[in-house]
Amino acid sequence: MKTGKRLAACLLAAVMVLTGCGAKDGGEPAALEGDLETILEEIYAGVDNEETKEFLEGFGQGEITAENVEYYLGSKDVAFAEGLYSEPLINAIAFSVCLVRLEDGADPEEQRSLIEDSVNPNKWICVGAEAVETANIGDVVLLVMGDAQRTEEILAAFEALGQ
Repeated sequence: MKTGKRLAACLLAAVMVLTGCGAKDGGEPAALEGDLETILEEIYAGVDNEETKEFLEGFGQGEITAENVEYYLGSKDVAFAEGLYSEPLINAIAFSVCLVRLEDGADPEEQRSLIEDSVNPNKWICVGAEAVETANIGDVVLLVMGDAQRTEEILAAFEALGQ
């Protein structure tokens, strides 16, 4: 009986140590390296559902700029250095994935909240997103909106990059 408790305690300690290894000081997730296109490819590759992977193949990509930031992120006040969107080439499908790398010194939680509060899940006019999720890893913020299942799959794949 004592051996089982010791083993459980050792396993718990190992899990706690390994969990801490993926984070910076203060428990913050490590920053994502590389350009946004590469990060997006890693997110899409990390999706487990084959149907969702096929769905994502038909997406176009483009740069989020000062001129179109309000359409993609909901606010012109987002403090971003660079941005990338990925959406279906057919506008009748309500699904959008956006990544932004924040300006130096911008508060990720504040910017993430700004995006979440400002984004329009009905921007497509004739269709609307069922779910809206935001997350950040370091200075990279993800916005994904669409049907609930695929939104959760994209969110999970993004969060896995920070571990």
